[in-house]
Amino acid sequence: MKDAKRKTVGALSSELLLKPDNKQGVVDTQLEIYKEYLPSIENLVNGEDCKDWKDPFYVVVLIRRERSMVNVIRHHFVARKTLPTPQYDQDTWKYFPSSGTLEYLWTVPAKDKVNELIMLEASYPKSFNDLIRFCKLFKADKLDIVCGK
Repeated sequence: MKDAKRKTVGALSSELLLKPDNKQGVVDTQLEIYKEYLPSIENLVNGEDCKDWKDPFYVVVLIRRERSMVNVIRHHFVARKTLPTPQYDQDTWKYFPSSGTLEYLWTVPAKDKVNELIMLEASYPKSFNDLIRFCKLFKADKLDIVCGK
């Protein structure tokens, strides 16, 4: 049963849009979004659907922007036994049940960001090199071959 006091995402989104801009920065937003990121992966790999999987498997995080609520981004966590085909707005990990290790494979940002990262590569700091490499491999249809292991 739903908690009667708990507001829906839509209600919270509407309230935030009505408030004056609080000037929350991009970094603050990203930090808030990722507070539950790794715990959600942990819940997935230890959950009912994956508990009997002995072989390594993949965790795909699909990043979805809500069309009707411009300030809402959701992460959908999916476990799968086969390597996914890379797509926009996707993070991909490989989980090894025998050791409990999680290996990061790649991230593909939104389409406009992929194009921007490639076109303006020289203007980004070196900390973006891996992400830019992922974007270039993705555009060449080689990301899963090179990074999929």
